[in-house]
Amino acid sequence: MFRRRSPAATHLMTDWPEIVGPVLAAQSMPQKLVGGTLTLGCAGPMAMELQYRRRS
Repeated sequence: MFRRRSPAATHLMTDWPEIVGPVLAAQSMPQKLVGGTLTLGCAGPMAMELQYRRRS
């Protein structure tokens, strides 16, 4: 999971629960960070919730 990741991406993945809180961390996981864009993985209806919460 951490192979060939930038230090920022590794920090993001290891500290995910502290960054987003335990509820969101239990339902989502950062997949990649490229050019300042974070891609998250999640299941089911959580995708809509995350889109609603995103900041543009």
